[in-house]
Amino acid sequence: MSNPSPIRFVQQAAMRQGIVLGAWGWVALTMMKLSFSNSLFSLVWLFMMGFTPLVCIALTFRTRQDWWKQEEMPEGFSFTAAFLHSFFTCLCGAVWLATAVFVYLKYFDGGTFFEAYGRMLDTPEGRTALSQLARSQSFDNAFSFDSPQKMAEAMQAAGASTYAALILYFSLIGGPVMGLITGIICKRDSRP
Repeated sequence: MSNPSPIRFVQQAAMRQGIVLGAWGWVALTMMKLSFSNSLFSLVWLFMMGFTPLVCIALTFRTRQDWWKQEEMPEGFSFTAAFLHSFFTCLCGAVWLATAVFVYLKYFDGGTFFEAYGRMLDTPEGRTALSQLARSQSFDNAFSFDSPQKMAEAMQAAGASTYAALILYFSLIGGPVMGLITGIICKRDSRP
């Protein structure tokens, strides 16, 4: 059995490591849901969201190490290889995460996510934030902020497929940016 070409090697590694990134995203979203009732989880969620690019960079470094274990691979790990790995990892992770979000919201959640969000917004701090948002120029005519519960109900009415699609859209927008950053950081012209 022959070793894969460089592009195929990067693609296969990204598909495997996309599962890790998707699981990281699922845990982050779980922390987000838990943060609606306990502010400590909000810090964990922010920490996880902030470190998501570092997780992607670490996965690309791991692929670079695996790259050098393959004797048939070129001497260096190019910018293109690092960019493609990062982009494909983000895309595969988003597919896994979007699938999990869709299945959870459609079949298991039963509205508890948006109910918890509505309860969080129904606090005095949440009402203050909503009223400030309603007064801002950009949201005057776009949304109705009658009550936090109505806002949560409107978000729930959007449907599970909308939230799954948003994850994919954000990945398609953010993936190339993440790939550029990762490509610059992870490229190396020769083996160590």
